[in-house]
Amino acid sequence: MEKITPAATVAAAAAIKNAKACEASLRERGVAFTVDPSISEGACGVLRPVTIRSLSDGTKVAGETQLLCRTALALDDWVTNAVAPAAREAFGSKRKLSALNEISTYVCRPRASEDKISEHARGSAIDVGAFALSDGSTVPVRAIESEPVAHAPASPGEAGGAAPDEPSAAGGDGRTAGDEPTGSAEETPGPGNAEAASDPKSEPQSSLAGKKDQREKEFLDAVRSAACGPFKTVLGPGTDADHATHFHFDMAARRNGATYCK
Repeated sequence: MEKITPAATVAAAAAIKNAKACEASLRERGVAFTVDPSISEGACGVLRPVTIRSLSDGTKVAGETQLLCRTALALDDWVTNAVAPAAREAFGSKRKLSALNEISTYVCRPRASEDKISEHARGSAIDVGAFALSDGSTVPVRAIESEPVAHAPASPGEAGGAAPDEPSAAGGDGRTAGDEPTGSAEETPGPGNAEAASDPKSEPQSSLAGKKDQREKEFLDAVRSAACGPFKTVLGPGTDADHATHFHFDMAARRNGATYCK
């Protein structure tokens, strides 16, 4: 059994006082949460772990959370100041952020490939695997390739293209190839075709999927970048295989308050 010293007693009392002050801040913000009994499992443990139901802007947190209060404060800062605005920017007002899904918090385990305990074992870390939107859709955390840059079409006369005033090889009557009637209702100008051209439903599925991926990429890039600051560690797709399908955030203490965002 570990010997209790006066210094340890003072430190424990200060930690409890700080935790209660943090909990008061959460309440003032309007975060819905409960405080559970402290966890102690060998080298692992969480003082007064916080279980969040919803954040100050109403965003739900799906699943159980066992977090240090200061980690919960960082989560609320990140969601309200960065994630919710980024969702509105990327998806519009009809697809607002509604919940954080696929959550992982306290786990008594070592770091990957290391002997030191994980920040999850301190209640200092949270993993987020997906974001739920108000229309029922979700945005999973994943790597998304950037869309290739579209090149402008060649101007008339370049790369073998016929100039506008070049006679048609077929008719020889002065009409250009672009003037020839085709008899196709799809290509003949008219009100119906103009409407079809402007209708997003007429776009190829590959084009719609590309636009969806691009919107999600912009959103995921924005929220990942904004997490570096509220959290001290930010990892995700591209960091390594262990973080290919989720964001990892934690409050690990470093010299001079340095961050590690990769």
